[in-house]
Amino acid sequence: MSAVPFSGWTVAPSRTLPLAAPSQRPLVGLRQAALSLVWIPKAPTDLLDFALDPTDWLADSGDMLSSMQVVLPAAQIMGDLVALWAGPLNGMAAVFLAGGQPGTNVTIAVQIETAAGRRHTEQVSVQINAATSAGAVASAPILSGGYGIAPNLLRLADGTFLTDAAGRPFAIS
Repeated sequence: MSAVPFSGWTVAPSRTLPLAAPSQRPLVGLRQAALSLVWIPKAPTDLLDFALDPTDWLADSGDMLSSMQVVLPAAQIMGDLVALWAGPLNGMAAVFLAGGQPGTNVTIAVQIETAAGRRHTEQVSVQINAATSAGAVASAPILSGGYGIAPNLLRLADGTFLTDAAGRPFAIS
């Protein structure tokens, strides 16, 4: 990925999963079935954005997503799955993924925090198709602090990105 994404970026609905609202409590003595979230498969050569939509989870709370991060298994060999950027985007928790070893299933921890301080971690899996072989993972432009350049970062008139004193970029979510 050589160019910085444009400001009108949105994640395709086919790669967006709803973050479920807590359901009614189960009857005493019954265990509620665990719900596994799985994004659509990607090939090792795909560069794709994926998202979790917290709309239902935050319904009627007056709250909104303020920050997020993703935790992937540490890359061990060339071509392992990596996140080129992650952050709130149009009210959703979005991540841009590259690479992956063919024929594997990778579990990603998506950690979200809201403006009111709610925190939640969701495990999401993505299958890496065996259609193509793994290769060098594409790189993305990054800021001096090591932060990926998401499409909703605030950019100044001179082309630089607006950051705080620690080098963290400001974004519109």
